[in-house]
Amino acid sequence: MIVSKTASAVLFITPFDENFNLVQRFRNIGNDMRSYNGPIDFMDSGLIRKDQRDIWHTDVFFASNTDEATPCHINGRYIGANHQFDCAVSVYASNHGKTLADVGSLWVDEKGIKFTLLDIEEDKLVFLSENVGESQDLYKFSSITGTLSYLENGENTSPIRYEKQTIGCVPRSIRHKRKRIVGYVNGKEVYVYGGLECDYAEIQEEYEILNPATQSEALRKARPEGGFTVRPNFADFGDGMLSYKMTYRIMPDGCVLCIFDVKKLSNVRLDHFMGAMVQEKIDVYGGGLWRYLPKTKPFTTPEGVFDFSNRIALAQKEFPVRYAMTKKDWTDELSPPDRFVDYFKDGQGVDKLGFACGYLPILDGEPSIRRERIETSMVVVNTRKAYPFFMSGDVSDCKGVAYKKYFLPQENGASVYTVPFENKKYAFMDFFKEKTLRLSVKGKVKLLEKSENVNYMVENNQIIATAKHGYAVFEIEEEK
Repeated sequence: MIVSKTASAVLFITPFDENFNLVQRFRNIGNDMRSYNGPIDFMDSGLIRKDQRDIWHTDVFFASNTDEATPCHINGRYIGANHQFDCAVSVYASNHGKTLADVGSLWVDEKGIKFTLLDIEEDKLVFLSENVGESQDLYKFSSITGTLSYLENGENTSPIRYEKQTIGCVPRSIRHKRKRIVGYVNGKEVYVYGGLECDYAEIQEEYEILNPATQSEALRKARPEGGFTVRPNFADFGDGMLSYKMTYRIMPDGCVLCIFDVKKLSNVRLDHFMGAMVQEKIDVYGGGLWRYLPKTKPFTTPEGVFDFSNRIALAQKEFPVRYAMTKKDWTDELSPPDRFVDYFKDGQGVDKLGFACGYLPILDGEPSIRRERIETSMVVVNTRKAYPFFMSGDVSDCKGVAYKKYFLPQENGASVYTVPFENKKYAFMDFFKEKTLRLSVKGKVKLLEKSENVNYMVENNQIIATAKHGYAVFEIEEEK
């Protein structure tokens, strides 16, 4: 594996086939953000020729990503990752006369609700009201009524009359504690400064999601005498309400493991959590992308009837606007759906490439644990973005491992891919036509689950499975 790092991005190159290597790039490696959360995020992925001298030149793109870092859904709103808190108010007032020296000043509207000035951008002023919710954890914020009058902590005291107001965002909603890239060579950890050849690598990220009910007061207290002269880093202000740890482990086969550990720091409501989400890929081979959701039943929406167990073309006109898949949509209430697979087809309808994303059945992802802590398993939306939920409801602390992996289908109409973790591999077989799949194994094989119509045997260090339609999942304890 090759790792190459710049000030803002890092790439990982792993073998793919006899002509190409797979390249996967991540963004936001640096820590110099002041008005943007700046989480580690997927940037793009594709193929690079084995003889390509410029390792930052991708020859064939599979994906161009803008938002695949996973936020949390707290008190009814997304926050964290790329989502800043969106209950601030932006007002637009030409010739308002305010400067950075007024950031952190306190104002009151005609209803008597107090507002703190958070940020200034030309004619736009960003305010956050005092907390009008039940408590610090069950926070709620207000819009502005009428003219804002000065109370304290500023330089320009003239009233603020504005042309319009819109929903605004707190400048920063997370406080990073760690962004670190390491490679492993013969079991030894090596910090990545520029470039490295290694066996596998990790991006280690840790941050706190900040409680917006605590940020305004902290900003006002931190305002220096005479006011700020440079825009403050809003991540410095407020108390953490949730700890988010994510390690992206890039394996030698190109599989990306997303190893997460989420802990509440206060009694806020964590409505649901995703360890991974995915944007629609690029139709590289000309036959479209087709999405498959194993362990799901057909469902009906105003847009029609959809059966994702038989693969659905993402390019088709009819698609659910928004549908939350709950227990009534699962084939087995004891085993929540835990993955999806997108297939790239060519113009003749042949499966050329697969991309899988899901959760391994370990830690809190074990079905016996997860089924007790989940209400919605996935939200299907017309943007074609995939939102697989790890847990939902009123979520407590959780640990798990998600994965993202490109793979070559073994057959046209059937595929198998494996996901390595620690000393085990997890093999996922899927069938859409009458096919036989074979997987060479070294070690003890355990069947985790399968469709009724899948027949299999383990013989001569091979898993051999046959079916017309269905799936099977195996755990392989590898020999040391």
